[in-house]
Parts: sequence; structure tokens; C-alpha cells
Amino acid sequence: MQELVDLPDIQAIQDIEKRFLQVNALRLQRTRDSLTIRQQGFIDLLPLLFHFNNPSLPGYCHKETPCGINNYRPGRESLSLPRSVTMSLKRQQVQKGDRAIQGIYLMGSTGTIAHSRRSDFDVWICTHKDMSLEENELLSRKCENITEWAQRLGVEAYFFLMDPDKFRSGSLGELSEESCGSTQHYLLLDEFYRTAILVAGRKPAWWLVPLSQHHIYETYINDIFQRRMVEKNEYLDFGPVNDFPVSEFLGAGMWQLYKAIDSPHKSAIKLMIADVYAAEYPNTIPLSQRFKESLHNSNTELNELDPYILAYRIIESFLIRKRDLSRLEMVRRCFYFKVGIRASKFIDQPHLTWRENLLIQLLEDWGWPQEKLEQLDNVDNWTVNQVAAERKAVVSELIKSYTSLTEFARQYDTASNMSAKEISILGRKLYAAFERKPGKIEFINPGITASLEHQDMAFCYRKHQESHQHVWEVYPGRSVSMVEKPIYRAKTLIKLLTWCRVNGILTKNSYTYLDQHTTNISQNDLHQLVDIILDNIQSPLPKLKQDVFSKPAHFKQIIIVANTGRQMPLNLPLADNANPLCYGKSRENLIQSLDLVLTNSWNEVVTKHFSGEEALEQCLYLLINCITKQKEYQPEIIARSLGSQFNALIRKKLIDLTEQMTLIYGHTSNIDNTRLIIESGRKHLILHAEENEGTIETYETIPELFTALGAPQGHFSPISIDSHTLKATPIDAISRVLQKDHIQVFFEAEPALHRAKVYIVDEHGSLLFYTTPYNSTASLLNPLVRFLRSVLFRQQTQLTLTESQLLSRNIHFWEVSKDLQQGFLLKAVDVEPLAGQDKFFTVQAIGDGSTEARLKFTIYCNQEEFSELEYGDHLYTEVARYVLSHRKDKNRYPCYLTDLELAKSDSTPFPPGSLQTIHYLRQKSRLEKRLNHALQSVQL
Repeated sequence: MQELVDLPDIQAIQDIEKRFLQVNALRLQRTRDSLTIRQQGFIDLLPLLFHFNNPSLPGYCHKETPCGINNYRPGRESLSLPRSVTMSLKRQQVQKGDRAIQGIYLMGSTGTIAHSRRSDFDVWICTHKDMSLEENELLSRKCENITEWAQRLGVEAYFFLMDPDKFRSGSLGELSEESCGSTQHYLLLDEFYRTAILVAGRKPAWWLVPLSQHHIYETYINDIFQRRMVEKNEYLDFGPVNDFPVSEFLGAGMWQLYKAIDSPHKSAIKLMIADVYAAEYPNTIPLSQRFKESLHNSNTELNELDPYILAYRIIESFLIRKRDLSRLEMVRRCFYFKVGIRASKFIDQPHLTWRENLLIQLLEDWGWPQEKLEQLDNVDNWTVNQVAAERKAVVSELIKSYTSLTEFARQYDTASNMSAKEISILGRKLYAAFERKPGKIEFINPGITASLEHQDMAFCYRKHQESHQHVWEVYPGRSVSMVEKPIYRAKTLIKLLTWCRVNGILTKNSYTYLDQHTTNISQNDLHQLVDIILDNIQSPLPKLKQDVFSKPAHFKQIIIVANTGRQMPLNLPLADNANPLCYGKSRENLIQSLDLVLTNSWNEVVTKHFSGEEALEQCLYLLINCITKQKEYQPEIIARSLGSQFNALIRKKLIDLTEQMTLIYGHTSNIDNTRLIIESGRKHLILHAEENEGTIETYETIPELFTALGAPQGHFSPISIDSHTLKATPIDAISRVLQKDHIQVFFEAEPALHRAKVYIVDEHGSLLFYTTPYNSTASLLNPLVRFLRSVLFRQQTQLTLTESQLLSRNIHFWEVSKDLQQGFLLKAVDVEPLAGQDKFFTVQAIGDGSTEARLKFTIYCNQEEFSELEYGDHLYTEVARYVLSHRKDKNRYPCYLTDLELAKSDSTPFPPGSLQTIHYLRQKSRLEKRLNHALQSVQL
């Protein structure tokens, strides 16, 4: 190895080490002084908890948990323990070779002007490289247990297992709520070196290397160790803070923007540091290097070395150079809030703490008047509008810094070094927190003030002077004031209440009042709505775990409220079993409006409002797509109704509907392409979901509905009927017996009217309905049996031999009857005894053409050919004459097709593969209609 010519002597190395240890001890003492006695106990016992693995100590989880800290000997901290514990620890010896932990460090704001009793602790547990995965997991569990124990002391502590060797190689672990993962490397190391306080264990080798030798950092360190100027086993090494890769600034931007969701003022400062570093690139001088240079130059003035003061000074200098004084004012405000000292209350007092004295020196430089300090110190009493304005200003600052870093990265044509997973997770968190979209509730108080709770709130509905639109507004107090600015305004009352709840303004201690001169909503309706919101929306929203954002957002809860502010007609009779979607003889839909509050797994809360005749349809469309797209995570659906004597009836209907939809579309095992029919007013709706895409189709009449149900289906599509729907038909009874891959015929004979109603459902669930003359069951069914069997034969011939053998399609017949008490009843019918009772006149049709509507037919009657080529438009007349000529009494009773061939080629309109039975049935119906019309009108 090349010898270093400017290597310092041992005394110089010892002096550097001494200065660092002196500053370290003073900062650790400052940390203790700022804490309560119980919190001080956490700091004092921290090394002991990791040096020993003893069941009598907090955090113990397993006898094999790694323990032991290098270069650490328990001292007076053990005196605060019970004697039984002390004796137990004395009996437990930790061998040097068993010491798994190189060092314990506090980092971040600890020991700085920005750390107070309410601040948390970030603790680095620096491990050895040879720790196994199992040992690492055990140590992680111990850290979690110590975190829980610390909480009982009033300490919020986060532990990070850090392997210096892996860190140098760029392995930073997984992204988590507190860990930045691979979003930062050198920026994180820079923060560690300028803020870390050694609690126990090895010292950072980085201390020893002067800035002039950073270009040969590794060589310099190794030479010091080889010459035994210091003991190697007393140091650990995370490596140097080299030139920052451009890609890190993007990762830092995203990470700090994410952290700003909960701590905007703190993150604004950190983002500005990255912004300054980027502006100085490639000649960036990190704060850690400035810190080290001061100590190497014998400057140990603690206030000047305070990491937060150093950070503020470079930001201040940068913004003054740019003459961006408004941004500087914002940064000062962020710094003041992060420090958390209310200077207006002690600024003239003689006996102050070091933090208070240091802050007053800054305030004198800033020239802030007493009035401004009082206004900032009164933050816990700020109005909602003041808090919202502060959030807006801080978020604006964050976005400016992030945009600046993004432009910087684009200038150097680089991308973030973050993994695709980390980019996705952070992107989703930022989207959930900051993205605006219609109806989304904005959270305005990310730790700005302690509480926004209002005891009294007054609501009104009025026309906005500027927009000329009617809006809901809420004011503080028991009455509405048209002079002061409202707390908030929204288009709907439910959005207003939801916004108040999410932001902690509306609580269970709140009293709500209504200006009833401005709205149809009653005070009772308001109180019901308030109860619905309070009972079902948490405030604050629950804290989310990291893995939530590794999956797409899904709705967890949907609140549905019908008829907010709508008054039902008083002359409608009340019926317990009535259908509120189609009520009474007038078939009125009693649901006139629907308000929804949707909360998803990313803590986004969105409100929707639907009104008018299509309100139910729009709501059901939203629900079916929600249910079908998240089959594994079905939302809790809460339904309520306001404003009328029909509330219970409407609520039950909404619950029944959503439960039915969930049952049909909301389970991964439900692969059926079910069509749900719902009656709404004078219309019928078909809800349909295929490939996780929901649709709703509306039909004004029953014939239009039946035509839609007869459409060909790609695969079996069952029919489900909502209660009280299509009660004049047997469709509900029919839907309950439908079978996949079978043809089912249902007939309802009406002898008194000499007719029968026929419903045929094919193998895919397509329905054909028609009315036909009725003489006897045999005359009705025998020709149909022959036709369907011929269709089944043709379908088999269009398949391969293997496919044909697998086809087990059967034809089933059901007789429909009606009972006054039980409704429609179905009875299976055996058609075999009917066969042969009539001699059949065979009528076969063969169709060919480029479109279904333009099919050209040739008809064979008892093998006699009649083609459109020969007869043109008179084809059916000639066929009718032939049929009548073969009837002894020339009776004009209906003629039925007994066979149909639909020729398939590249130019035909039919789908590939075997034709669905409904294709044959529809053509049969059209042909028989024309043929029987000719039978009635032909002149012999």
C-alpha cells in the first residue's frame, strides 16, 4: 500500500477524537436535560438493553437474540434497576466474541435546538456483517418490544438495524414507514454524520479523515489502522460522503414529500437542504463536511455546531442570494414550528434554557415583532381557515422544492435510483395525500395545530354571491353569520359534514344548529346525518401500514344516504311489503337522491351525489363496478334514508340490493356472467358484469327488456330477479331453475284465451319469449321438440368429434301455472308420451347471406323446394299455398318450422364455433311470423 506523506501524528489524531467525543458528550447531556426523568431513563438504559439479553430487562423476546456491544462496559445506569435485576446481569457475562452490536447512535434532531420532550428518537443499532437472517429477525423483534416499552415512558422511538458493510455496498433495506429504503444513500449518510450521537460502542472512523484526504478516504483509514495510530476494533465505518449522485435528489424529493404528509414543516426544511445541494452541484459541500471541518479546526462551540442551525444557515444564505425573501419567510416559519418553543411567553425573561437563548438570537436576526410571535404561538387556537392557509403555503413550498429537484435531475438526464417497488409505493402515498379529484375530502391539518374541534357549528344553505350557485356553508357558533367567512362550503351537506369530520372539526362533543329558513332539511335530519358520519368515519383516520400501498386502493366502506333534503308526497299510502323503487299504482321511485361517502384502503375519502330520475341507476353503476373490481376486498356498505315515513322501507331495500349485488358479483368464486334485473319506476334495469366490468342497461317496456334478455351471450349468463320485480311474469321462478349448457322450455297455457306463452332459455341463458295459439300441449310442444332436437344435432355436427362427445346438452320442458298465494309454479313435463300423436308436416329452412337481416332462405316442405331465387318476394305466399293444399280441411292453424340450417362461411354474420341456440330460435320466430301471416292472407 502506498504510504501517505501527510499522515498526522498520533497526538493530532487523539486531539481530533477528543474534540468529537467532547461535542458528542455535550449533545448527549443536552438531550437528557430536555427530557422528563422517565424519558431520561430510556436514554440511560438503552445500551444496557442491547448489551444483555436477559428476561428481566424490557424488550426480551428469545434466548437466542443477539446481544453485546463492542467497547461498552455497563456503568452507573444499572444502579437505577432493581437489585434482583442487577444481580441477574452480574451473573450474565457477555464474551467479546459474542458481541453482535458495533454501536448505538441517536440521530436526527436529538440534542439539537429542534428536539423537545415531544420529539421522537431515531436509533441506529449498528450490527456486524456476519449476523444471520434469523438473528437479524430476532433483534428486530426485540427492537419492536423496546419501542412498545418506551411508549409507556412517554418516548416515541424508532429503531433501525444498520450493517455498515452492507450500507457501504448500497444495501439499505426495505422501504417502510420510517425507513427511506434506497431513496437516499449519501444524503442519509450526510445526515447521520452531522447529527449522530454515539450512545455506546464504536466511534465513526469518518471523524478521523480530514476533508483534504477525502479523495483517498479508504487508503487514509487503512493506513491509520495499519500503523496502529488508533485501535481498529474501536471504530466502525459507513464510508465517506462522496459526491452526491444526481439520482439521489429525486429519491430525496419523493421521500421528503411523503414524510410531509405527517410533518410538513420538518420536511420542508429537509427538502430545502436537498434543493441547496442541487443548486451547488457539482461543487456541493455537504453539511456533514462543514461540521467536521469546524471540529478539525478546533471549533467546539456547541451552538454554532447545532445541526439544525447549520442547516438553516445554508438555506438562508441560498435564498438571500436568490432574493427569494417570501420563501425565506416560509422556511423561517417552518423552522420556528419545528423547534416548538413559544418565544412570545419568555422573550424578556432572564433565566432561559440554551434552546430558548439560541432561538432568541435567531429571532433578533429575523426581526419578527411580538405580534407575529403571539400569532404563531397561538397556533392551537387558529381558525380552520388559518390552518388551511398554512397547509397550503407549506405544501406550495414542498412542491417548489420537489419541482426544482425534478428539473435538476432532468437537466442531467438521470432517473432516481429507487427501485420500481419503492417508486410505486411512494407515488401511491403522495397521490393519496395530495392528489385532488372530484368529491375528495382534503385533509388540512397534518400536525399544524393540536385540534380543530368546534363545540358549536351552524349550517345554512344559500346562494353564493360570486358563483350564483346554491351551496352549504358551516359557521362557528350557534347561528349563521353572513359577515364573517364560513369555515367551509360544499355543494352537498354530506360532503360538508364529512369534511368537518375528517379534519377533526366535528366530534362527538359538537353541537350542530341549522338555519331552517334556508333549507327543506329538518333539524332532526341534520342530527341523523351527523350521527351517521360520527358513527362510521374515524377522526383522525387510522394510521396505515406500509404494505397497504403495495396493492391498488380498494373501497373499505361505502355509506349510502337516500333523500337528503327531499320531501316525499304525503298522500302516498304506507305498505310494509311494497317496493320503494316502484311504489303503488303510479309506480313511483321513492328514491329521489343518493349521497355516498366512500373510504378506501389508502385513507382517501370521497363523496358522491346523485339526484333525479337516474340517481339510482348512477349509484348502482358505481356500486357494481366497485364490487366486481375488488372481489377479494368487499366493502362494508351502510345504508340510511331521511326525510319521510318511508325511511325504513327504503333503507331495507338498499341493504337488500347491495347484499344481492355482493352475493352475485362480489366473490372470486362467482365467475357467472349473471344479469340482475331491477325495476325502477316505470323502467327496468339490467345489471351485468363481465371480466370485472359492470354495465347497466335501461329499458322502458317489458318487450324491450325481453328482447335484451334474448341477446346472444359469450358464455352462460344466469338471470337473477330483484324482489318485487316482474311479478306479472314467471321470470323469477324461471331464473331459479336455469342450468348451464341445457335448453329449457317453459310454457304457460291459457285455454280460455286459446293461447300459450312460451319462454325458451338456451344453453347460454339467452331468453326468447313469444305468444302462440294453443290447442293442446301436444300440438304446442311436438313441433318445438323436433325443431330443438334438430338444432342440437346441427350444433354437434359443427364440433370436432372430441368436442361433440363432451357436449351433454339436454332439453327440458316445464309447465307454468299460477297460484294466488304462491305465485308462479313450475312443473317438469315429459315430452316423450306426446311424440307421435300428430303426423308432422316437415318444414325445413336453409338460410345464407352476408348479414343476419339479409339472409336468403330456401324452404323445403315435405322435401318440396321453394327458394327466393325462384319466387322472390312471393316465397312465403307460395309456401303457404302448398301447406294449405296438404290440409284436408284447409284450416289455417299455425305452421311451425321443424328444422333450420344457417349456413356459415367467412361472409356470414354469425360468431365462430357452434351457433348458439338463440340464433336458430330468433330466425325460426321471424320465419314463422312471415309464414303464418301468409297462411292467414293467401287466396286459394
